[in-house]
Amino acid sequence: MKLVKWLAVVPITLVLVSSMDVGQAHAMTVHNQKQYAITSSPRVKLVYNRNITRGVPKEYSTGNYPGSGKLNHMRVNHGAKHVKFNTSIFLPHNGEARWTAPQSSAIVGHYAYVMYNYNGKLNDHRDFVVRYDLNKIHHHGLELGYTSNHKDGIKVGPVFNGGHGQSLAYNPKKKQLWFLNMGRGSYAKASAEQLSLKTLRPIYRINFRFSYNSSLMDNTLAFDNSGHAFTYVRSGGGNVRKGAYKIYRGSISRSGVHFNLMKTAIRHAAGPIPQGLGYNPKNDRLYFVSDGSIISAPAWKVNRLKKSDIRYVRVKTNREFEGLTFNRKGHGYLLTLRPPELMRMSGSF
Repeated sequence: MKLVKWLAVVPITLVLVSSMDVGQAHAMTVHNQKQYAITSSPRVKLVYNRNITRGVPKEYSTGNYPGSGKLNHMRVNHGAKHVKFNTSIFLPHNGEARWTAPQSSAIVGHYAYVMYNYNGKLNDHRDFVVRYDLNKIHHHGLELGYTSNHKDGIKVGPVFNGGHGQSLAYNPKKKQLWFLNMGRGSYAKASAEQLSLKTLRPIYRINFRFSYNSSLMDNTLAFDNSGHAFTYVRSGGGNVRKGAYKIYRGSISRSGVHFNLMKTAIRHAAGPIPQGLGYNPKNDRLYFVSDGSIISAPAWKVNRLKKSDIRYVRVKTNREFEGLTFNRKGHGYLLTLRPPELMRMSGSF
């Protein structure tokens, strides 16, 4: 079995450091926001990007698992063909449900924070966050089949009720981690919760309703360099044509949750299921992630997008994508399942 200098398979027998109700045993500040998160709905213009929408695969495919002695490689067959994805870190996997369903990730300095849904079921709102020290993990240079109890560089947080866990995001302006506590799909109300960077438990919650006119939000979140918060939803119809990406920009902080609907919407989605939203601090672009396809658009122009602003990749795979996060240097890491791993993106779009 070959050795890989820059790859580590993290321990397979990690144990959660808390019981199922420990997240409820610690006090958390809760604020009930009376004002709707959005209060106006401007007329929205559709931007007719190329239709590269992928359907849900009949069956999701699998890649090489730790222990096989092989890495995973995915290439783009439509769009920015110079972009590639290769295994960077295999995440824990031992057959137990709690380690099979990471839903989102955020990179803060040399740490990768990964939020897991406890058993991957839509009606299970139990979550936990694992912090991986990328410096220590990358320097292990271990065999792909490594299975000991070595835990250096890995911190496992307590279990808490956090929704589907699909929207963990870092605000570089405030130096805070936030996520939306809601199930998978679109909802009229949710809560925004701040996660402690040290204890990996929620410490502040804002309960809010999204809109006065029944507009819905989805379980996606990203922050730009200036601290602006972004989310989007695949339109179900009405004033914006069904299937288009409606984009919202605003703020999430302890002062409250506030969003404005942008005046341009992306007509053709990457896929039917919004899996995540990423932000690249180097090129100031947003990344709308669906299974096997990703669309990008300039964050600074989301209120006045043009067709030429929209870029995309369609990846030759049927694996499930969970999100795309970037470090401060603009290096992208794609969170994928079967097996759960972070894949390094080479190239940009």
